[in-house]
Amino acid sequence: MDAPFIDNSDQILDRESQILGQLDPLGAAALGLQRCKRWGYWTALAILCINLAGDTTNAVIAHDWRTLIGLPIGGAMVVYLLTKRSAFAP
Repeated sequence: MDAPFIDNSDQILDRESQILGQLDPLGAAALGLQRCKRWGYWTALAILCINLAGDTTNAVIAHDWRTLIGLPIGGAMVVYLLTKRSAFAP
């Protein structure tokens, strides 16, 4: 009797290590945004734009249509940041 959940354990660990690797730039952006620093603004904006590009690429190339849900969410966050640009001091 095979245990199918054991076969997926490597994929789960790989995904967790990818998420943990992203915490450093995301944490830095969150800290910069909280302190209203210009570098936090640009870091968050860059991360969101890279995420939007990745979601679009996954939808078009890999035909993973579930990634399209990130486009309106990420787009709304980018628009919000663009409207609040003056709040971030240099």
